[in-house]
Order: sequence, then structure tokens, then C-alpha cells
Amino acid sequence: MSDERVKKEAMEIIAEFEVLPRLVVFDLDYTLWPFYCEYLSKCEMPSLYPHVKGILHALKDKGIDIAVASRSPTPDKANTFLEKLGIKSFFVAQEIFSSWTHKTVHFQKLKQRTGVPYNEMLFFDDEDRNIQAVSKMSVTSILVDDGVDLGALRQGLTKFSQNRSALEKNKQRWQNFSKKRPLQKISNDLKNCVPAMTFSSSAAFSLNCSPSSSTRTRLMDSATTSRLKELSLFLGTSYPAWFSTISLAVSPWSDIKGRRISG
Repeated sequence: MSDERVKKEAMEIIAEFEVLPRLVVFDLDYTLWPFYCEYLSKCEMPSLYPHVKGILHALKDKGIDIAVASRSPTPDKANTFLEKLGIKSFFVAQEIFSSWTHKTVHFQKLKQRTGVPYNEMLFFDDEDRNIQAVSKMSVTSILVDDGVDLGALRQGLTKFSQNRSALEKNKQRWQNFSKKRPLQKISNDLKNCVPAMTFSSSAAFSLNCSPSSSTRTRLMDSATTSRLKELSLFLGTSYPAWFSTISLAVSPWSDIKGRRISG
């Protein structure tokens, strides 16, 4: 199938969805191209998976930003191949570096660079460990078996739409809940239970934490657990993912000698 035909079909798929990601992020090796770039010479001419170029063109024409998140140990080769393939200019951000974090640091950098929230990103990768780690950051993540193609694109946009719908429902639940129990009251209750935590009463809630060592051994009573779960609904994610997003100094929650909290 020609690049133009793939682009046309990709644009038809994208048009089926009312809610679209602001940023689509791709891995490189065995996601955009069928090789590990460290095993190729810079002198070689690389190739993409058949549907990739058409999909990139479609995303760009639809005004959706595109980025790269790769753990390649040879970023110089990766950049050379992107230039040779004529697709380097497609990407608004490229985070290509070796890491043991399964791309969580890559996505922190992408968020800082682009300003796009995690829950407005869509990610494609061929390694399940990366998918699992990034999903916990509230990024919609899709595992590909044999490179990105039109089927993966549809799967990703479908899952993204479902996740956004669930988030909106949770926000509505939070709004209904907050009418019955003001946020300030919940904040005060939590302060009493965990003094080291300070909550703002703004709608888009933030959390600043500087816990002392005693926080690690503080038992979480049932009322605190319930309220923390309720607060996490606002962000549409499970509690541990929410906590990692806001960079709590105590991580993970299993370090606290009490009831583990899950959404």
C-alpha cells in the first residue's frame, strides 16, 4: 500500500473520533522501524514499517503533535536514520537516551518540553515493560507486535477515547461528591491524619509533600483511605499512579507500614 493510500485511510480513522490526543509518542526500534539501530552502520540506508510514513503524515495534517521516546544506547545513529528517512522534522520533541526507568524519565522530559498532560498523550512501543511503566503515569499506551500500522492506530485512538470518557465521568463524580462534602473539609481531615501533607483547595488540586521519617510508619485509617481514593477519582487514575505523578518524596506507597491504597 502506498504512503498516500495509508495517509488517506489513517485520516479517515482519525476522523471517526471526536476526542483526540494532543501528543502521539512513538518508540523507534521495532515500532517505527524493524531493527535495533545500534546494530546498523550509519552508512546503511534504513527502512520504516510499511504504514509508518503515511500515519505520520496523517497525524501532522490533523494538527496532532508527534514525539519520540527511545531508550536507544546510540542516539547519534537514531538521529542519523531519522534524517535519512526524511521524518526528523515531523517530531516536536525527541527524547533518545539509554535509561533503566522504562521511559518514565523520557515522558517527564516530554511533558516539560511540550506542556502536554500525560492523560492527553498516546504512546506506541514494542516492549511490555515500557507500556506498563508509562501507563501508570496515565498515558494511554499501546503495545505493538510488528510495528505501528493502521490497526494499531485505530486501537490507540479507541483506547484513548475510552480513557478520556472514563476521566470525564470521574470528574463528574468528583463534582457531585464535592457538592456534598467541600474540598476544604477533606483537605483539613487529611491534614489531621497526615500532618506532613498540605493540600490546596483549587479545582485542579495540587499536593506538596515533605514527609518526615515518621510519615513512613503512620498507619492510614479507613477514613483517610476512603478520602484518598475519592480524591484520586478527580484525576481519573489509581492512587499510586496519581502519587507518582505529583512526585511524593515517599515512594512507593508500599513503603508506608499500613494499608496499601489502590484505586
